[in-house]
Amino acid sequence: MTKLPLEGIIVIDFSTLIAAPLVGSLMADFGAEVIKVELPKVGDPQRGNQLGGNRRSPNWIVGSRNKKTITLDLHKKEGQDIAKKLCAKADVVLLNFRPGVLEKWNLGSEILHQVNPE
Repeated sequence: MTKLPLEGIIVIDFSTLIAAPLVGSLMADFGAEVIKVELPKVGDPQRGNQLGGNRRSPNWIVGSRNKKTITLDLHKKEGQDIAKKLCAKADVVLLNFRPGVLEKWNLGSEILHQVNPE
């Protein structure tokens, strides 16, 4: 079987809504291992953006395909520590939070670069 171009690449996907999750899905389509991190009880806001009935949002289905999904409470130190361990092994980190949110969670770019200088 032919090897996909991104096989062996690990992506940690903290993103929500449409654009960044789609990037993660495309990377997964090309063979990357994408681990999507969602907040407990909230998840990705697109997950519950239904068009009617009990169906999942088509945007969420497209943006989450081929990904492994975990929940971490990034407001708490335990969740932050697990996120740092994941990022330490990652080749790519996807995120699209408003400025300052990751710093509030002790996951700002300076900290993530200390955890994984690559």
